[in-house]
Amino acid sequence: MYSLIKKQANDVVLTEGTLEPYIYIIKSGTLNAIKSHGRQTQVIAQLNPGDFVGEMAHLGSVKAHSASIVAAVDSELIQIDADKIFDVLAQNPIWLKALLKNLVKKIEVANNKQHPKFN
Repeated sequence: MYSLIKKQANDVVLTEGTLEPYIYIIKSGTLNAIKSHGRQTQVIAQLNPGDFVGEMAHLGSVKAHSASIVAAVDSELIQIDADKIFDVLAQNPIWLKALLKNLVKKIEVANNKQHPKFN
């Protein structure tokens, strides 16, 4: 249902526009979320230990990753089978709490982008 994997700097974890069968929790290291615009790419976020990766594509309505995720440095990730995510979270309540915090943080960022003059 889940395992610990290692990624070296510059390894691709997820590719924008695809749907990988896993959700990840960053255990150590740093990952970059990268968006493509034609031939140009831009780092849109830096992801750190405790952050989830890939959950939006599996839990949301758009079934594709909205950005590529690349290891900025050597990193350790908890790789969770996406189709078992609720079983894994039920067995690991601390991960459920981390996921909820992660989702709230993403909602706050989205709200701030939509309504910057009210912040």
